[in-house]
Amino acid sequence: GPPPTNVDQTLLDGRRVLVVDDNDTNRRIVQVLVERWGMIVEHTANPVEAVDWVRAGREYDLAILDLMMPGLDGAALAEAIRAVRTEAELPLILHSSLLAREVASTVHFAAHLVKPTKPAQLLAAIRQTFADRLTGPVDPQRPTGRPASRLGDQLPLKVLVAEDDPTNRKLADLLLAKLGYSCDIVEDGVQALA
Repeated sequence: GPPPTNVDQTLLDGRRVLVVDDNDTNRRIVQVLVERWGMIVEHTANPVEAVDWVRAGREYDLAILDLMMPGLDGAALAEAIRAVRTEAELPLILHSSLLAREVASTVHFAAHLVKPTKPAQLLAAIRQTFADRLTGPVDPQRPTGRPASRLGDQLPLKVLVAEDDPTNRKLADLLLAKLGYSCDIVEDGVQALA
């Protein structure tokens, strides 16, 4: 569909975004959203490939990195990127699960989003990152206006979760409640269809 209204489109149009996440579904969701907002995406499941691209001189305006990846996690990937690109040249947004909030890293991230991320949160973080590059650092306490995406604002959404692992069911329930969603949780696809 068209980009959301009342986004400062000049901040976003044609920006090149690198998305690195070993989870195919997460990566595609971010790709679809970012492209819908007028940006150009390159994505990979392989953090080593991402470093190679940056070292080879591919230009990106922003990188969105998953924290938990095999081989080279998001924090180590950020360190490797920082060896060749400054914060001003390539700001980084970190994506992590609630369980991995404490990131042992000296790298400064422009934003740190906790999964599951609402589209409105992702959009706000991207806009703020680009706005900061134009104006310099801002007071993090300052409100940044309403995010333009209405997807996350249609509360209360009712979410159906199908998950066979009891621990994951409990975690999904907690995370969705934290985001303000109510949910029905079932153990498998057959129950979900019912």
